[in-house]
Amino acid sequence: MPGRDAGWERETAELAGSIRDDIRVTLGETDETHRDLAELRQQLALEMAETEVMLGGGDGLPLASARAQLSSAGSVLARAEGVSREYLTSRTRVSAHPEYVAGAAPSPDLDVLMGLFDALVEQSEAMAGIMDALAGAIECVLDLQEWLERLQEELAPLRERAHATLRATQAELSATEGSPGWPARRSRLIALTGRLTALDEGRVRAFPDRGPASLYEDVERELSTLRAENARGDWT
Repeated sequence: MPGRDAGWERETAELAGSIRDDIRVTLGETDETHRDLAELRQQLALEMAETEVMLGGGDGLPLASARAQLSSAGSVLARAEGVSREYLTSRTRVSAHPEYVAGAAPSPDLDVLMGLFDALVEQSEAMAGIMDALAGAIECVLDLQEWLERLQEELAPLRERAHATLRATQAELSATEGSPGWPARRSRLIALTGRLTALDEGRVRAFPDRGPASLYEDVERELSTLRAENARGDWT
């Protein structure tokens, strides 16, 4: 019946308008969430870059363990970038869809409109989830920075003593060059020098019970033993 059809069309149009309003409000909310997501992404990227600057300075900070944590944070950042791209794609599709643009579709499909609304809700949930992951990654990177700073302070005197002992050992072995047993002592010195260089460059794998500090102490102790053997004329 014409009257019934007109009433149904009017109700459909009103409901479509209501759903469009819901989509419009949700778009505003998700846009704000997306801005917050962008800020967290930027913060994590900045903290990762600042941490990377701390590494490779020749001060003994372990590269492998530090970069493993940075790699984990980088994975979170990559996921966040993917979620951001998906939202922007979805937002463009929703905001330009004929069913959403009032008057673009002669007879709006309510199921399609609800699908557009549900897609935004799904994107909002995805962004909320990755934001939690970003916040956790930022906290981990900040903890890593604090640990590296403490380790730098702890290693500085140990590294200085080890290098001082190395220089003294080099000078004393040079003074005994050509004496019996000197080639063997020289070989040990070369090996210890290599170990110290690897420690400085952070290339030595550290363990919970044998960290960089302990490894520096090991090298200094072995250098001191070599000096003592050289000084007492232990040529064997």
